[in-house]
Amino acid sequence: MPARWSSRAGSRRLLSATRAWLYRICCRIYLPGSCERRSAPAPHIIGPYHAYELTNYRDLLAEQQAMDNCLDRFGRRIASGAFAIFSLRLPTGERVANFEVGLQGSDGPVVTEFQGRSNEPLAPEIFNPVVQWVAASSTLLRRAPVDQSKLETDAAARFAELVAPYVDSHKEALASYGAVTLFDLETDLAELAQR
Repeated sequence: MPARWSSRAGSRRLLSATRAWLYRICCRIYLPGSCERRSAPAPHIIGPYHAYELTNYRDLLAEQQAMDNCLDRFGRRIASGAFAIFSLRLPTGERVANFEVGLQGSDGPVVTEFQGRSNEPLAPEIFNPVVQWVAASSTLLRRAPVDQSKLETDAAARFAELVAPYVDSHKEALASYGAVTLFDLETDLAELAQR
């Protein structure tokens, strides 16, 4: 979790903290997650490593914190059905790397990103077996197309439900602003970042 913001931290730190907050909200909105603890699915075995696909927001955010990286930004990409994110681990459970697979390539799935802890580059002896596994696993990695319009509509509805208590308790202050939507928050944040 990023350090807490205070008024002494400055506007860039505030912007960074706000972005982190919005990324986490998007993970919760776009990805499933449950309070129930289910047993973890069996890992994919890749040479000496175990690869776990991260498909829900809880696992994705836990991985982001453990690996000190930017996986919290990938919720929408995973939900799109065009990408999958994996945690590469030793049999002991120690995390080694995270990799993203582009699932919709014309030549089949392809590794689009591969980073170690804190986004450190990795040695070929770690990278090469993963690339070979992805190339050999096109049937396993195939996904049905996702209806993007429905995905965005569902996300907007979940966001409205999530912020409803805040909106209800601040109606007067928000009256001049208009509806609070995820799209507006993302747009406002992008415009603020350019200043």
